[in-house]
Amino acid sequence: MLKVIILSFFILTSCATKPKIVQTPIIKGTIAVLNFKNTSPNKNWDYMESAVAEIFTSNLAGNSDFKVVEREKLNKILEEQKLNQSGIVDEGAAVKIGKILGATEIVLGSITQLGKTIVITARVIKIETGEIYAGEMVNDEKEEELPKMVKKLSDKIVSSLSK
Repeated sequence: MLKVIILSFFILTSCATKPKIVQTPIIKGTIAVLNFKNTSPNKNWDYMESAVAEIFTSNLAGNSDFKVVEREKLNKILEEQKLNQSGIVDEGAAVKIGKILGATEIVLGSITQLGKTIVITARVIKIETGEIYAGEMVNDEKEEELPKMVKKLSDKIVSSLSK
């Protein structure tokens, strides 16, 4: 009888004190974000090249599934390699920079104007293969919507990478 009581006590206490399982996110990769290229005829938008990249990087950094290369580190490598960020449109050069940075993916993008519409595109290139892994775009007619557009774009890219 005493054995039954002790056994019942252990069963009840083990059910009541289940250990909590803490899941730590699995880091899927290290991403570097290059300046987005202004391909519009509007050269007043050149400021957007780094602004979009900064906003995009900050949005990615908020996702615990990815490590994001700090933009200062990226700029230092570009300087050392004698490359101007806005000059990197070639995917081969982007892959080379990604390898130097230890990134697994690199984001390239563009900002353009179609009529009155601002279009921002982004594509993710796998450093290992040089292949485009994901690509997304957003658009709006208002320049002041730029931060919201970039947030939406980075969310779409994260969703694509999470699949």
